[in-house]
Amino acid sequence: LNDDTGGSDNISGLLQSSQDVFQRTAAFEFSSSFFKVRGLDSDNGTVLMNGIQMNKEYDGRPQWSDWGGLNDVVRNQELSTGLSPSNINTRASQYRKGGRFTYSSSDRSYTNRVIGSYSTGLIDGGWAVTAAAGRRWGEEGYQDATFYDSNSFFASIEKKINDKHSINFTSIYAPNKRGKSSPNTQEVYDLKGIRYNEYWGYFDGEKRNSRVKEVNEPILILNHFWDLNSKTTINTNFGYQFGKIGNSRLDYNGQRLNSDGVAVGGGSNPSPTYYQKLPSYALADPNGPNYGQAYDNEQQFLIVFRMFKKRYKELK
Repeated sequence: LNDDTGGSDNISGLLQSSQDVFQRTAAFEFSSSFFKVRGLDSDNGTVLMNGIQMNKEYDGRPQWSDWGGLNDVVRNQELSTGLSPSNINTRASQYRKGGRFTYSSSDRSYTNRVIGSYSTGLIDGGWAVTAAAGRRWGEEGYQDATFYDSNSFFASIEKKINDKHSINFTSIYAPNKRGKSSPNTQEVYDLKGIRYNEYWGYFDGEKRNSRVKEVNEPILILNHFWDLNSKTTINTNFGYQFGKIGNSRLDYNGQRLNSDGVAVGGGSNPSPTYYQKLPSYALADPNGPNYGQAYDNEQQFLIVFRMFKKRYKELK
């Protein structure tokens, strides 16, 4: 399972990318699942920004969080469903003149969202400026220990040289980090419920998520628009992106059994949902179901979970 295929980075973008009823509903209802529109993975669709491809070279997927939290200024989109490219237009002169401030609250990925934006429209001298800033945050989302911390900044400046030529510069900076949630099997859901997340625990008395994704990739785009006539336009585009994407996790290096049956090497898998720790593993014993071990596995699993819940309540 590749975490980059998760809805948090890809499907959520459809929520503001389309006026299609199905896609808007799918984006809102299934954004926390590994949902694929028409069965297509996210690397099958090309996302452009002012004509520049935003899909990553190493995996072919767009990183939606690179411009996340900037709904007001990335809503000018030419969206196509399927394999055709979709383009996000950030030309400063294309935004409606005026300002906007919004606050939203949710119980999904984050708790709070604040966005402010302002556009001058086309003013004297052929200039147009649009700026926006936003913040999304929350100590915990719908699932345990899924914190969210994101800041977003946007600026676009356009100079209309004459009726045929225009130059636009766009800069986007949206650093963000979040605690991941685990993809669970039905067995785990039956034992712990749908809000359970295996990735968290306590460290120095603090509730911590072992798997944190951090994205910090500024985007710089320079565009030249040349309107040859009413039917033909030539765009010359230059883009530069730098920064980093980081993913953390507990490292245990694995174990192996020597000839005496003793575990050697690194530590054992720390995941509480590791398949050998679940009741189903004992029930699938080739020598026949081991009901006693299955019961012990179940109780051990539930006891650890209750200990975490008790500790959490004490700290709160």
